[in-house]
Amino acid sequence: MPRTRTVRVALFKGPRQPLAIEHVPLPDPGAGEVLMKVARCGICGTDLHATEGDHPTAACNSRLGHEYAGEVVAVGSSVSRLKEGDRITAMPVGGCGNCDACHSGMYIFCEARIYHRGGFGEYLIVKEALALKLPSTVSLEEGALVEPLAVAHHALRYAGDKRPKRILILGAGPVGLSVLVWLKRLGIGTVVVVSRSRRRAALALAIGADGFVLDGPDAVNEVREALAGSPELVFECIGMPGAIGAAIRHVCARGHIIALGFCHLPDSFIPSAALAKGISIQFSITYDLSDFQRCIDAFDAGWLDPTSFITSTISLEALPQCFEALRAGAPETKVLVNPWLAETTA
Repeated sequence: MPRTRTVRVALFKGPRQPLAIEHVPLPDPGAGEVLMKVARCGICGTDLHATEGDHPTAACNSRLGHEYAGEVVAVGSSVSRLKEGDRITAMPVGGCGNCDACHSGMYIFCEARIYHRGGFGEYLIVKEALALKLPSTVSLEEGALVEPLAVAHHALRYAGDKRPKRILILGAGPVGLSVLVWLKRLGIGTVVVVSRSRRRAALALAIGADGFVLDGPDAVNEVREALAGSPELVFECIGMPGAIGAAIRHVCARGHIIALGFCHLPDSFIPSAALAKGISIQFSITYDLSDFQRCIDAFDAGWLDPTSFITSTISLEALPQCFEALRAGAPETKVLVNPWLAETTA
């Protein structure tokens, strides 16, 4: 247990305002809860969206950070599976535990869902029911990557038992690259990535992409040439207006689109264009505990190594400035926050 009764945490102060690093009371774990000392927490695009003010915005003085991993330092009553010293990651959303959504493990659909954010801080309360232990073979950096990789793994489940030969990923951000990691590790299809910039082309090809196409007026033809045909399966990982329309233009007749992009702005597409091809569109959000466990198992087995995603690790004090730089378009892939970086080496 930490000796101090106050801890540092990043707080959201208002749309487009820098995050503030403040001291708050050290929380005590309640029934079914553990106190986790945060080791790493990734910055996600949804953190940026939630602080821009252009769509439902985080509440003032709320805490952010949901891609976290760390060490259990205290346990509350009724905790039986975890103990002090355990290294864990956890799902950042829970529910009532009694509805159909909760029984299926998809807490995001629970009407009483609760978000467990606060990874941008020194300590965090975690529900034992949402936490999973990290094997000794899995680093805390890898533990912080479990959440975004679980998003991608869950989306692949919607492909079912189809074994498409031609696959397109729209977007080369962390979500698109995570989908690419899983596709190539599982040996599914020939995969081409389309992006508006070439800055992640080398990374996508190193992960295993069979082709990289710069988005533009001739992208549909270039993708078709690279795949030797139109893609049977398209993963939309852009999350911007026009992305669904682009996926419809690319996909082949009777093809399938899986949309992961978190677009919070109004969008439109031509339904008859989708109708004429007889395509299906599936939206995918978050994950369940089995997706988390599958990612942990992949790290443990040593065949999943997306640590090349991590472009920098920063201190908590550096977070506000970095956050604003990312909002302005800084060319980072995945930034991890280490709240203890100022006190220890990274």
